[in-house]
Amino acid sequence: MKSAFKYWIFFIALTLSFNSANALSGLSVFAGLSTPNDQINDVYNSEKIEWSDGALKDLYNKGLSSGYCVGVKGRMNLTDRFQVTGSISWHKFPESDILVKDPTNGETIAKLTTATNIVPVTAGANYYLINSILGVYALGELSYNYISTSVDYNKGSVPVSINESPKYKRVGFGVGAGLDVDLFLITFNLEAKYN
Repeated sequence: MKSAFKYWIFFIALTLSFNSANALSGLSVFAGLSTPNDQINDVYNSEKIEWSDGALKDLYNKGLSSGYCVGVKGRMNLTDRFQVTGSISWHKFPESDILVKDPTNGETIAKLTTATNIVPVTAGANYYLINSILGVYALGELSYNYISTSVDYNKGSVPVSINESPKYKRVGFGVGAGLDVDLFLITFNLEAKYN
């Protein structure tokens, strides 16, 4: 499994600013969807999306089942258009289910799930095309990734790891774009990135 693992990240973050005059510098906590490269068409293919009352919920649930992320990101302004960034996050990609059955009656005793876990530590930069109350930027970053596979037992709706393969490390990079909405004390951020 040491092949290149490519994935998209879509996340929403709230950035706590150092002060309202420098609202785009700060620390943010983010969460969102992470989608492995070979499953992007299955999740986001427009032919499979039925735009009805629950379409957005269905799209989010399909995306969540292919992977999710949580993390912390720091940003610091160098100029009014250029910003350096750093982050650490955790991405989990469920891969397959293993059903443990009672041989006497065939009932499922437990459901185990294998998953790939990636913890990237990143350093990068944002370049702002528009930088006012609404900020639009392009981003690039380098990452050092810790990758492992785990076997999880679903205890209710919470996955509990019962076994994990040895971690291996890879260098990677990411490119993407983002949108900031400066609300003075906090900044709302939406970002999409390919890693």
